[in-house]
Amino acid sequence: MIRVALAIILLGAALAQEDGPRIKMRFPSAATIAKGTKYANWRVGKDAKKITPVFNPQLIINMGTPPQEFLGCGLDISSGDTWIIDYQANQPNPAPWLYEPRNSSTYKKSSYPYAATVVDVDDNPATLTGTIGDEIFGFSQFRFPMRFGMVENVVPVNGQADIPDVFATGRCGFGFYPSDYIDAFLPKVMAAANASQKTFTTVIHDCMLNKDAEEVLTEMTIGFIDGSYCNLSTTVTVPLVDRNNWNWAITGYQIGNLTSTQRQIAKMDSNELRTGVPQNVYNYIYTATNATMDPSSPWPMVSCDQQFPPLNFNTTNDFFSVHSHYYVFKDFKDDQNPCYLMLYPMDGGGFLPSWSFGYVWMYKKCVTLDYGNRAIGFTDYNSDFCDNL
Repeated sequence: MIRVALAIILLGAALAQEDGPRIKMRFPSAATIAKGTKYANWRVGKDAKKITPVFNPQLIINMGTPPQEFLGCGLDISSGDTWIIDYQANQPNPAPWLYEPRNSSTYKKSSYPYAATVVDVDDNPATLTGTIGDEIFGFSQFRFPMRFGMVENVVPVNGQADIPDVFATGRCGFGFYPSDYIDAFLPKVMAAANASQKTFTTVIHDCMLNKDAEEVLTEMTIGFIDGSYCNLSTTVTVPLVDRNNWNWAITGYQIGNLTSTQRQIAKMDSNELRTGVPQNVYNYIYTATNATMDPSSPWPMVSCDQQFPPLNFNTTNDFFSVHSHYYVFKDFKDDQNPCYLMLYPMDGGGFLPSWSFGYVWMYKKCVTLDYGNRAIGFTDYNSDFCDNL
């Protein structure tokens, strides 16, 4: 399974030309990850010919005094919680970048317990338990105090969850509200940067280093959009329909011969690999592409040698379109080069989401999350910066 690139822009279009603190960082290649964690076949299979990244978008941060730099925590827009894995929680093969609270003079452990249930990319659940703690977080030149969940134990339910893939580091919550006793990460970052606007920009892109490895490059900005990577003139902005979640409204869609003018709710989910669509949309694409189910594959398989319909959406005051590669994945590791439909059916109905857009869908599309104005926007990806490697 490959987790592809994500471009998320937390910024309103009106701020596009405003300058601000700029942060550039690089995420280690999957080959480095696999070597560092002693998982040589981590998420690639025994006979795989290519190593691919498996993490969701990561913020590379440091923690403690003296600062411990580690891989970071996954960007999570569905929650306001911040939780970090303790070094000892992943024994007997701990990742080399995990945080060690015992080596920090500024870590303070509270008496409040922390517990959460999360799922990996195959929807296998695991239980996280630990204690609420206080520590100094930092990235680039910014350092700020945070209250977070110190996860001391990770237990897969029924022994099925893929702990090395999903839970190796932690989560940084970009949602609106945290759980009890936990500070919200996004407002803390913006306050530390002294940003005049409640905005945070992340552009993440997958780059091929060679035939055996890929690397994810990341640029992060606070207070402005970097126009070198996003075509600002294409921005479509939509107000949220729920002030507590990144939910917005689709007023109609056209996919091949399937059209609708029905208003439906869509949500963004940076933790989801696939795209959730209404049942009738799923049925239409499944039939139109002659998809088949293979017991060896978790997703429907389709022939790559065909045309796939684009997804065209109407919003409250605008329109945008995305190419089929947002929901069709081609497996380059397989000699037969099969393609898969990265879709699943969902029927929210009423006020619940009927569409769910994960980070695969956001690939090569800058998605604007305007925290201050409670709005979301979509901007075409402008250029590839892999040449800067």
